[in-house]
Amino acid sequence: MDLGLLERRIELATEIPFEIGCASIDPLSREAEFENGRERLQPQNLKVLIALVRRKGSVVTRDQLVEQCWGTRFVGDDVINRSISALRRFAQRAGGFEIETVPRSGYRLVEAAKTESKRARWAIAAISAALLISAAGWFVRYDGGRGEESLPTVAILPISADSSDQNIRGLAQATRASLSYALTEGGYPVALIEARTARRPPDLLISGDVQRAPSSIKAFVQVEDMRHGVIVYSHRFEMQENLAAGLSDQI
Repeated sequence: MDLGLLERRIELATEIPFEIGCASIDPLSREAEFENGRERLQPQNLKVLIALVRRKGSVVTRDQLVEQCWGTRFVGDDVINRSISALRRFAQRAGGFEIETVPRSGYRLVEAAKTESKRARWAIAAISAALLISAAGWFVRYDGGRGEESLPTVAILPISADSSDQNIRGLAQATRASLSYALTEGGYPVALIEARTARRPPDLLISGDVQRAPSSIKAFVQVEDMRHGVIVYSHRFEMQENLAAGLSDQI
């Protein structure tokens, strides 16, 4: 980027819309849109964000912030600190970037690797289970009468939720439905059961839970080999809470 552009004073009316992390921002309206929200940024905070975005990955000193965002006016450290704190809270809500403090130098905006699509992120649980089943040769059953191979039967228990929050319960229900869909698409005989006391035990039993953590949502999935009484796969997945809405679309 041209050095003159990097150093010039920021005027929101002349800045073009841009994207940072998971947020799309229009400087003129000060509107920021991201995965699960929309808000209007305070003008001075937005100017500081633009100054950091201009030098993304590089250090921006306090003097540079004052010159580009406040002009020649005297600005105390507490004013800059408040702007940085507000932008860090915004970064947590929007996701995909953070602002680092570089001691005795200034600040640096770091953008995370481009977030995978919602569908790809939460498909991990379903795809992992399906791949595990298809790769595990000992699960293949043989029809003794005809000497032919047949796929194992799979049953999925309700995915539990440790919260009365309807959103969390909805995520749990959607997780179960997505697992069922992924396995059915793979050709596996799948049954949704309500308890382990099924009349005819399946070859494989899938269970799991969805939990709310302080700032994230965690999902756990495990696969049991019911014939041998062993757990053959288990994993816990985690993602930021502000990215976890609409799980039915994400899996």
